[in-house]
Amino acid sequence: MTARGLRAGLALLLSIGVVSAGPGRAAPRSDEPRPGTSNEYPDGDATYRVYTPRGYHQGMPLLVMVHGCNTSAAQQEGANRLNDIADRRGFVVLYADHDTATNTELGTHPVRCWRWYSPADWLRDGPDPTTIAGQTRAVMSRWKIDPQRVYAVGMSSGAMITSALGATYPDLYAAIGIVAGCQYAGGAPCVAAPYQSVDQTDQQAELAHDQQGTRARVVPVIDIRGDADRTVTPAAGPRVIEQWLKTANLALSGDGAKPLRLAPASTRHAAVPGGRSYTTQTYRDAAGCLVAQRVVVHGMDHFWPGGSPDPRWYEYEDPTAPNGGELAWDFFSHFRRDLTGGPCTER
Repeated sequence: MTARGLRAGLALLLSIGVVSAGPGRAAPRSDEPRPGTSNEYPDGDATYRVYTPRGYHQGMPLLVMVHGCNTSAAQQEGANRLNDIADRRGFVVLYADHDTATNTELGTHPVRCWRWYSPADWLRDGPDPTTIAGQTRAVMSRWKIDPQRVYAVGMSSGAMITSALGATYPDLYAAIGIVAGCQYAGGAPCVAAPYQSVDQTDQQAELAHDQQGTRARVVPVIDIRGDADRTVTPAAGPRVIEQWLKTANLALSGDGAKPLRLAPASTRHAAVPGGRSYTTQTYRDAAGCLVAQRVVVHGMDHFWPGGSPDPRWYEYEDPTAPNGGELAWDFFSHFRRDLTGGPCTER
């Protein structure tokens, strides 16, 4: 974390009136959700944040946002502007976190990364998936969330743990979003140069399917990334889509090669006015139902796309890119968990 990044995080907490009194103590909060507010909640040695949208009512969907390395839940909240989208489109946002931003004594998450590199965290009872799932269930209970419309999207290391969530908790998350991340069980090679010449998606699809176990089903996925990413190779994008389509095929037929095709059904080119161009590939089943989507933002480095124009967050996002929150929610809004067993996954 840079000094500027630390100042930005403190500025956000002050701006919304929530500053922890110290490790292990949560900021004052109401026991009931208050529309249009963002609050921090305790989770053992961790805290997480929840935004309750204006117009909140019981039965709303939930979007779980998982931050990347060198970033806290509060900083991710400030950078990606999901709260604005939640107000307009009607969903609750959980900003998951693994420990308090001020607690440096734990030492469990170096440079605040989720432990995507650890095989123990590829398992249902692994520490990080269990933490996020626990926070998700706590919010589902308190906010009376529709259990069929719970989605997870992650950035960077958060995207890699979100891949793990698709394998470990398909009974909880209806669909997942990978932003500048890797496929399930990608491990350290995901960010190394030799990765581009080694395709392990068959094995990773089987591992994900095995981890899903009796909960196996189609998990729709959207992958978003820049083609100028210097941290996670852009070659990871096609691999993410291939792995999750093959995992879905194993759930549908036991054969990773069918029935879902690994080639996109359509390709569309667009551009942000005065900003970056991007390409969207859409994957569909034989009935024409949406299953996966891949968005490549041309010229973008390792950032959340289309976040806040506030210069405090320039380390985390690229405001000239298409709005990543809108892209993810447009995709997620097609799915309910109870309708993704096939043959058609869309609502």
